[in-house]
Amino acid sequence: MVMYKNKLKYLPNVISSNKHVVHNSRITLVLHISNDYINADLQKTFSNWKGPISLAVYFPTNIHTVESICAFCQIKNMNFDSRYVSVHFIYPATKSNTFINGTFLNFSNSSCDSKIFLRNNCLGKKLTLEEKISKSVPYPINTVRNIARKLSKTKYIIISDVGLYFSSDFEVRTLRLARQTLRNASRKTLAIRIFEIKDKINKMPKNKAELLKLFRKRYAFEFHPYNKHGQHVERLDEWFAKPDKRKLTIQFIKKYDNKQWEPPLIMKRDNPSWHEETFLYPNRDNASLRWKMCRLNFQFMIVNSVFIYHQGLKKESEKINLRKIREEMKPQYVKILGSFNRKIDQLYPKTKTKCPKFF
Repeated sequence: MVMYKNKLKYLPNVISSNKHVVHNSRITLVLHISNDYINADLQKTFSNWKGPISLAVYFPTNIHTVESICAFCQIKNMNFDSRYVSVHFIYPATKSNTFINGTFLNFSNSSCDSKIFLRNNCLGKKLTLEEKISKSVPYPINTVRNIARKLSKTKYIIISDVGLYFSSDFEVRTLRLARQTLRNASRKTLAIRIFEIKDKINKMPKNKAELLKLFRKRYAFEFHPYNKHGQHVERLDEWFAKPDKRKLTIQFIKKYDNKQWEPPLIMKRDNPSWHEETFLYPNRDNASLRWKMCRLNFQFMIVNSVFIYHQGLKKESEKINLRKIREEMKPQYVKILGSFNRKIDQLYPKTKTKCPKFF
């Protein structure tokens, strides 16, 4: 077990990728999840991404519990290319969370073939949407993201969420562009357009032509359609109209002028900006990384042709519950944001007027 900033302990590589396959010059998909969200979406995410993956799983419990075994077995029994996937377990930093090398993995392996064990111990109670969201509030989301990133093994990364999927040959195509543009200590990042696809669609778009057909029929939208200004990226018609060539190009460099914009980013693993760990779900936890990158003077380069999508529009009940939780957490968020703004103003005074005000 490795201590992380006296807050958490993590067990790296409970499932480990093959070092001979995951060489440095690739793009790792960096994922995070809590142990009670291991489901079919994770399996689909594994299947969709054709490259290295670093997944961090957070447990609010002690390591010596059935939850650890269940999570290990649920992931181990999924259908994925184990050569590319590394999985790390994260726990609260309590004295009881100690680990004797080898014991955990041996026990887990001996249990994973037992369907009776899995059925009797690993089918948790089905939670309501409100219970799921409430349960996720104590989840240290940005710390878990940062540990998954820290334990990735490649030069380039894209930090994402389970349930977001990529157009065909995404890693192969973007890797060449990353090698060309993200050189040395350059302050550049590749920003990817993201869309939402309606639930009723059975065949997901593999390329821009298929996405455009769905877009014209209003089965696909810019992410999030209920907040048109949040994730909107201009010049979309131009992006769709440009011929989809195998060799990717940059459409344009977008000014970071919208504090709500949270584009998926391909960047170097040693990028000096990390997720701000004081931010809590669901209040701007993901935006904090982009805010810091803006203050560090990064260029956000919109990539042609490739894209990311999420299937299913957010339900009204989910939006209501999230608004309720945000309102309850507002006093705490105001303090966190005030501290964050003071810190970045002190660290990066020259870019204070360059970026939108974060509030």
